[in-house]
Amino acid sequence: MLGIALGIVLVGVGCAPERVSFRVIDAVDDDPLTAGDSWRIALRDREDLTVAEWTYPIARASGSLDSLPTGRGLSLVVEVLAADRVVARGRSFAFDLDPGTATPHPDVYVGRLGRFASPLVMAANTRRALAIAVDASGATWIDSDGTVHRFTLHDRSGGLLGEPSLVRVAALAERADATWIGLADGHLLGVGGTLGGAVLLDASGTELASIDGSGPELARHRFGAALAYVDGSVIVSGGAVDALAAPTAAITRLDVAASPLASLAAADLGALPTPRRDATAVPIVVRGRADCPCVRLAIVGGRDASTDRSLLTVLDPAGVDPPFELDDPIVRPDAAVLEISDGILALAGGRDGLGAPVSLVDLVVVRVDGIARLIPSPPALFAARYGATALVLEPGLGLVVGGITSGGAPSTSAELIEFPGTTLATGMVTAPTGHPRATRLANGLVLLVDEGLVTLYVSPRTR
Repeated sequence: MLGIALGIVLVGVGCAPERVSFRVIDAVDDDPLTAGDSWRIALRDREDLTVAEWTYPIARASGSLDSLPTGRGLSLVVEVLAADRVVARGRSFAFDLDPGTATPHPDVYVGRLGRFASPLVMAANTRRALAIAVDASGATWIDSDGTVHRFTLHDRSGGLLGEPSLVRVAALAERADATWIGLADGHLLGVGGTLGGAVLLDASGTELASIDGSGPELARHRFGAALAYVDGSVIVSGGAVDALAAPTAAITRLDVAASPLASLAAADLGALPTPRRDATAVPIVVRGRADCPCVRLAIVGGRDASTDRSLLTVLDPAGVDPPFELDDPIVRPDAAVLEISDGILALAGGRDGLGAPVSLVDLVVVRVDGIARLIPSPPALFAARYGATALVLEPGLGLVVGGITSGGAPSTSAELIEFPGTTLATGMVTAPTGHPRATRLANGLVLLVDEGLVTLYVSPRTR
């Protein structure tokens, strides 16, 4: 990741001139400016509305932007133009421009649209990432040996950060076999494992709160539970009391409070229609009675004591409406799952009845009282695989990355699925990734991590 020589000084109005010094940083392995003939910079407010905008020839490396308004939650957006077409884009993290405050230094990471960066880091002896959580300056994740990693792309104090920072901030080997989920503000929650109970970590890997393993609610979910975060609570469904036991149908609500006083509290929430473990849980917004939107959980796939199950179960996280489910072969084991649009799930890839990877993409419509398959299906993935990660980039657009291909090899493939019916290739991951985790950072870039790989992706729709 190389700095590009653009040193713009923004001069604002207020009680005294305010300055913003920023750098444009190359987020890929080639200079994105070489693809364009001009570049445009916009100042946007906290509502993402453009306050002021300037365009310069590509050869201009520095200058000043005058008469900027003061404000909070501002951001800079840089676009590289070829004629009138945007070929590269990036935006800064949010900053404040107030009289008397220190000069902010927001880096703008620019990359060609639809491209993955060269690996920012290829760390040795790093295991599969289990869960990742984003906050205002980067992301935190935990891997399968219990090591907590911290990736920082932005200095919230306003100083120049220099290169991105990746450090190992904690080691929790005793929690390596728990089931993990990323929450808000970089927090991570682990449930079950050998120790049982639950633990809440902050972005530095420090324990904020915990529940021991003696309680009856979480004891049912020690291994293979599905976790989903909804309105300040984590819904824990299925799993088993030990690695060899038959799965449970139990559902538990785990209320999570991180401030002002961190706490965890568990409560029984009923049962699944069918016991299972190792499913995927996805919060969805469905149309309810009187066509009002309401939140439900889709519990997808999983297995019983010995067999993969093609089940899609819909839960009410409030526990008011009873759960219902669909048993259909389109619910394939280890498919990537995402809510591509309100109430519509995309199921990409997975394994067939013989365990071979497939490339199919299917859509399922979920309502408050039923489930139906949406026909026609989008075109297939460009490479058959299972275990890929899926991430919503914006409503109607999802990214599917990595996974395992035939023969057990990790994949470098990545596709965009656009609702209602388009599948597009979007570059190649710069290193094979079999079990990736991905999240959108606060500046709109996608962070992808897996077994030592740390890289960035620039969505074609990044604003």
